[in-house]
Amino acid sequence: MVGWLKQRVFPIISFLTIELDDDHRDGLRLLARLVWSRRLLMASILGLNFLSAVFEGGTMGILVYAVSILIDQGAFDLGQKIGFGAEFLDFSLPEISRGGLFLILVLAAVVAQVMKSALVYGGKRLSIRLQFAVAVEMQALATNHAMSFSYAEISSYSGGALGTRIGQAGQFGSLVTLANTAMLSIFMTMGYLTFMIAMSPILSVAALGVVIFLALTLQFTVSLLKDLGAAAAKDSVLEGQVTFQFLQAGRLLRVLNVTEFAGASINALRRRVFDARMRMSYITAWMDPLIDAITISAGGAFLLLGFVLAGESAAEVIPKLLLFLLVLNRMMPQMKNLNQCRMGFIKDLAMVKLVVDLLRKDGKTFLRQGGETPERFSDEIIFDNVSFKYPQTTDYVLRDVSFSLKKGKVLALVGISGAGKSTVADLLLGLYEVSNGRILVDGNNLNMINRDWWSSQIGVVDQDIFLLNTTVAKNIAFAAEDYSLQEIMVAARAAFAHDFISTLSDGYETIIGDRGHKLSGGQVQRLGLARALLREPKILLLDEATSSLDSESEQMIQQTIEGMHEERTLLIIAHRLSTIKYADEIVVLDHGRVIERGSLTDLLSQDGQFAKVWHLQHSPV
Repeated sequence: MVGWLKQRVFPIISFLTIELDDDHRDGLRLLARLVWSRRLLMASILGLNFLSAVFEGGTMGILVYAVSILIDQGAFDLGQKIGFGAEFLDFSLPEISRGGLFLILVLAAVVAQVMKSALVYGGKRLSIRLQFAVAVEMQALATNHAMSFSYAEISSYSGGALGTRIGQAGQFGSLVTLANTAMLSIFMTMGYLTFMIAMSPILSVAALGVVIFLALTLQFTVSLLKDLGAAAAKDSVLEGQVTFQFLQAGRLLRVLNVTEFAGASINALRRRVFDARMRMSYITAWMDPLIDAITISAGGAFLLLGFVLAGESAAEVIPKLLLFLLVLNRMMPQMKNLNQCRMGFIKDLAMVKLVVDLLRKDGKTFLRQGGETPERFSDEIIFDNVSFKYPQTTDYVLRDVSFSLKKGKVLALVGISGAGKSTVADLLLGLYEVSNGRILVDGNNLNMINRDWWSSQIGVVDQDIFLLNTTVAKNIAFAAEDYSLQEIMVAARAAFAHDFISTLSDGYETIIGDRGHKLSGGQVQRLGLARALLREPKILLLDEATSSLDSESEQMIQQTIEGMHEERTLLIIAHRLSTIKYADEIVVLDHGRVIERGSLTDLLSQDGQFAKVWHLQHSPV
């Protein structure tokens, strides 16, 4: 029985149904929860929509009654026409004429229509408020969800793709508007159908046949719109990703003289998105004219059929037919709205799928929560036979790496590119978890330590310092509002940055441009060091922090390192071996393995890989 209904009956009413998969249902359930949390607002919208339909139906009823008074050729009896309340009307309007009552009823219809318009506006205004509330909450939910990703997880997304998906989450609000428009149209249609059935059940059945014919005519467009919507959504994400990447590479594009290629790539993807959307617009554009044509044709057929069947009483029947067509004509725009809402919903399904995929927790990794909170870092960090491979890969980039870093000491990690030095840094920072082995902090497994506490203990200066297009002071504080300018200046002096900052046009309030393009490489590195020192970490990690510095800036960083010796625990990762001469121990990595360990003197005496690189870098020109 169910199968027969799906095959025979459901296609006839398919304009009210849309095929959904699990992602679509999850997205709609999420939307329903957000709307339910604002159920009073939603109830107000539904109430206003229902009252709008009541007043619209009242308008039609009053007009039908007014016309029936004019075309009725018999004796006019107000009490008989009205029925209930006739005594009151006879008392208040004792001598009203047929024409007078007609005018009063027309005026009442106008008042009812004005009330209906006011109620529709009120419902739409509340719907707009609900739409934007849902959009803001959805984007906040998507943003917070993305921020809870582990470093490994968020690295699997490009910046442009992730930003586009978060932006699309805001489009959930448009579903609220579509639902409100559909609900208003349903209420209106139900009101019209009620009066049509009351006027003529036979003509109402014929009108229903027109609606079914129209639905079957439009049905074939549904799958095409779904496919085009999915393609447009996918290409939109790709276009956002490529645009973001090329716009971030402004310098490289001009150095390589490939700006035209970048522009052509972006525009080609945009054309694909626009082409899909344009084809969708073409499809939806012909629906309104088609509905109008079918409606007018059906109306003409009703009039001709009524005229032929009425014979000599056509003069009485035709006015009633005209009233019926008036109601039908008022109903058809609501059917248009329902169809447009359905088409809009189908186009948004691809967006729903992408956002739900982002919000889904299955198969994703997140920042570790909870864990032990030691009082302080007091002893040493131990890498105990640590091996590591990146997610979705099979090759280990670290194998059985072991070393220790005592509190107050300086450990240097050196090796050729690809040796695994930065991977060690990422593991120490807790950005990834080890595949095998352990990292111990004062005997506690790093995986069991509270992430917030550990972040407060360790500061980082990377080779590539990320700077915002804002003031020097805000870049040093970076997302922390509780540092005073005096504290920022102390950190800047410790990083030998205060002197050059003072020469800038507005000092610490100088806007430094996107990624600090107004500063030299050495100045950027010193700001990065000041940022790390501001938080007074017990452990400082310098990951190739001096690789791009000039001799003067490198010397300043070295002076800072020397000044912090025994005040902080330092892990220095370096290519340039001149920066590690103050290290208490040096660990040499090669292809993910420790091949040498010892002090500078010990390693030079061994005449191994380190010694060869040292002599190469320090040989006279």
